[in-house]
Amino acid sequence: MAAFPIGIRIDEREYGDFLRAIPNDKHLPATYKEWLKHRLTESQQLLKKGGRLNEVLVDYKGFAKYCRDGKQKPSYVVLMAYAVTKSIE
Repeated sequence: MAAFPIGIRIDEREYGDFLRAIPNDKHLPATYKEWLKHRLTESQQLLKKGGRLNEVLVDYKGFAKYCRDGKQKPSYVVLMAYAVTKSIE
């Protein structure tokens, strides 16, 4: 298990892929700019409280393989599980 809360990082060029795979999820707004703004606000709030954050860059191909291998439908919960898995590799 990760030592600190996990924050996902998504490359802007892949954001559309994640959005198509996980449509209509409140954690993935319509634009990368909106998502990034929300992520930065969350991170800043945690850091202000003296917390730490383990940010993990997730890639779409790896996520898609993770879903296929685990026979799981793409969702934000599965994306977070993928990020946790990557954080301990």
